[in-house]
Amino acid sequence: MKPAGIMFGITRIDAGNTHAWTVRVKLSAKGSPTSKTFSDGVYGNKKISLQAAKKHRDKLLEHRAPWLNYNLKRQANKGVSFRSYWRKKGDWLYLYEGFKSHIYDHRLKTIRTKQWSIKKHSYNAALNAAIDQRLKWEKEIYGASFSSRAVILKKY
Repeated sequence: MKPAGIMFGITRIDAGNTHAWTVRVKLSAKGSPTSKTFSDGVYGNKKISLQAAKKHRDKLLEHRAPWLNYNLKRQANKGVSFRSYWRKKGDWLYLYEGFKSHIYDHRLKTIRTKQWSIKKHSYNAALNAAIDQRLKWEKEIYGASFSSRAVILKKY
């Protein structure tokens, strides 16, 4: 699946005698982008060279790690949060404290959430359950876990 935008990773170069489309796609989080130029002169005209560039870009994206398309790295340490708020039931106010696990599911285009109360579970049990759920969702959605238990625990 490719990110939004028909022209994702493709730019036009019209400078001097150079008339071409360039494809630049990053295949891994740490690697540098792969690039290839599709010249109008070699492919015949602007339209045909653009079609070749799109075809090449789509082939590269098939082999790209899917989580690069959905900014998982940016949200990796944000998947578990502590929640504390007052709830009103009738005339009474109750303090709710707990941990919430959340992740963006690109397949369903929704945010999946689940929370654990500290009152029902202990502090550590609620925190560990939220972390376990986050890691389980990452494996289910992206095929691997990108968060680490140690990174999440640093926040708490």
